[in-house]
Amino acid sequence: MYDLVGKETSSLTIFKNYIDDMTVESLSHALFTGLDLIRFNLGVGGGNGGYIVFNKVKNGPAVTYELMSYSFDSDLSYCDKKVWL
Repeated sequence: MYDLVGKETSSLTIFKNYIDDMTVESLSHALFTGLDLIRFNLGVGGGNGGYIVFNKVKNGPAVTYELMSYSFDSDLSYCDKKVWL
């Protein structure tokens, strides 16, 4: 959203003025059980919006989130090669 409204805009202002709805879902796949996928959906402007998908990676006690894909208004902005394998 910062790309659309500017980096100086606060997160609270973005959620208050631009985000219509938000969902967070856990995704699973029968063949790729090693992926722990989390999808964030942001609805913006009555029908527009985007998805961001992360893979939750555990390294011992540490947890990191690996960006797998990012799309906004049907434009695919990023897709990790693991998605295609």
